[in-house]
Amino acid sequence: ADLQSHLSTLKPTFPYANTTPTKVQAAFEFADRVRHDGIDINGYRQQGPGHAVLCDLYADYIAYLDQHYLADFARTEELFLAGLRNQSLQAVCDGLNAVLVDEFQDTNYLQEQIYLQLCAGGVNSLTVVGDDDQSVFRFRGATVEIFANFTQRLTHHLGVQWQPHRIDLRNNYRSTERIVSFCNHFITSDASFQGARIPNKLPLVAMAPHAHAIPTNLPVLGMFRPDIDTLAADVSSLLIDIFQGQGRTVQCDGHTFTIVRSPSGDFGDAVLLARTTQEYRSGPNPAPRLPLLLRQRLHAHGVRVFNPRGRSLGEIPEVQRLLGVALLCVDPQGGVLNGIQNMSPPIRNRLRDWRQIGQQYAATNPPPGHLQAFIRAWEARVPSHGQRWPTEWPLLNLLFTLVTWFPELQTDPEGQVYLEAVARTIAEAGQLNKFGSMILHGQGQWDNASISAVIRGVFEPLAAEEVDVDEEVMPHVPRTYFPMMTVHQAKGLEFPLVIADVGSDFTRNHAAQRIFRAPNSGGSVHVLEDIIAPFSPVGPLRNQRSSTERAWDDLRRLYYVAYSRAQDVLILVGLNSQLRTPVRIPAVATGDGPDGTRHLTFVPAAQWSPGAAAGTVALI
Repeated sequence: ADLQSHLSTLKPTFPYANTTPTKVQAAFEFADRVRHDGIDINGYRQQGPGHAVLCDLYADYIAYLDQHYLADFARTEELFLAGLRNQSLQAVCDGLNAVLVDEFQDTNYLQEQIYLQLCAGGVNSLTVVGDDDQSVFRFRGATVEIFANFTQRLTHHLGVQWQPHRIDLRNNYRSTERIVSFCNHFITSDASFQGARIPNKLPLVAMAPHAHAIPTNLPVLGMFRPDIDTLAADVSSLLIDIFQGQGRTVQCDGHTFTIVRSPSGDFGDAVLLARTTQEYRSGPNPAPRLPLLLRQRLHAHGVRVFNPRGRSLGEIPEVQRLLGVALLCVDPQGGVLNGIQNMSPPIRNRLRDWRQIGQQYAATNPPPGHLQAFIRAWEARVPSHGQRWPTEWPLLNLLFTLVTWFPELQTDPEGQVYLEAVARTIAEAGQLNKFGSMILHGQGQWDNASISAVIRGVFEPLAAEEVDVDEEVMPHVPRTYFPMMTVHQAKGLEFPLVIADVGSDFTRNHAAQRIFRAPNSGGSVHVLEDIIAPFSPVGPLRNQRSSTERAWDDLRRLYYVAYSRAQDVLILVGLNSQLRTPVRIPAVATGDGPDGTRHLTFVPAAQWSPGAAAGTVALI
């Protein structure tokens, strides 16, 4: 009870932290913060009974890692820093002359200490590169203030001889002049945000070869519609015209701009960027979101979408069928599943549903055929070739054998990402359960025990939606696919055409959505930062701005990253409710500031002029 009460203060977006996954997530976030923020764990422990239990959890977790010779990412960094300090890694450092750090704006305190220790240990050159306006990983412990105070922190730790030389990299070779001007305006127009930026920061200058050419230097465009269905229809129509048709012409104040693919262009040259690419809204009655409606409309034109993060694994039909068939094999009559204690009824029911889905799929006799015979052989534990059934069978081997009947998991990029997630879950479960994700046979009571172990270690986490996909296992997606990405995924990438979703979810001025558009308080990550601030060396740095101000800062940086991904065409899409006057739905993405002032102007394309202000969006 003490732990749950304390976790509820760390996760204020929930009324209470009552589910095991929520508790585990909060505990892991705290464990990362202890290492990344240098938290004084003993001081934190003294704050209350819930604090003490959470600290005990952390101590047990670290002890478990050490006893089993394991390390998570933060532990790896922590061990590396310890090795530098006790000079056990001196042989490695002796060969280093320079340290180069990219994306320094997303550095945390632990990583900064590693860089400083390398320099203190003999490295005589340190170069850091970054952009504080693109710091979007606060939820992973990134402390942009470390970058903003780099000069003072460096000389304080290493001495005045380390006074750095600042070089402003302001030439932009990616985007057209109007996109660059728009990004400059968006990041500088809100006076309340300027105190969170590097002092005396210079604006970007468009230097791309085509940056100023009239035919390609399009205005920043906006597509806002009365409802999400109309928006999805018009966005998909635009994409079809551009990549399968003759292009789309936009008239702006007598100027004609044509958006057309390059001779070798395809849908992979465009992207939908959003805060989240989930295809359904969460809740008891999940409604379709823009990514799903776009998927459906593009699919009607024969266009595939790459959005593996859009659905949880347990919602994907191919995965349900695969896992259902696997359950039929390992637990033939479902007796082990039914006998497992302390499994939540929704999870048990979902696993039973998967079994039924697997049976229905097998009954269709999918190519190359004989799936039902394969399942019967597993049910009887009698091989078709007449030999004895092995005493142990790796679940991973079963998985890859079953993939024979699921070609979409072999050939489709999204399917391959889903298959990797399932295989990774099996491999990780094998490290933790005593049977190593093996299905035993002929071992007496251990047979059912091994089945129970894989159900709890593999199938239950998948059913509970506790397994994330890793789309980075697909470094090259066919360019015929239209990608949908979160802004965080797109960090560092660029696309000729960017469609930025700035509010397709905002049908009304709902208080629960304010944290995603115009915060009136800090989110869970900002609250956590406030709670741990007295016990962290970087706490006072962060607390120079309130949690609410930091929430506004994070949203402005997020959409700045989104807008600056565009090379040639930037289109903001949302709902009319964001544009109506005088009562509109405020959002950082559409230029609103904390004082209620809107710093972007939206005009019909016909009223746009070449001399329009940098923050003007032409509505199409």
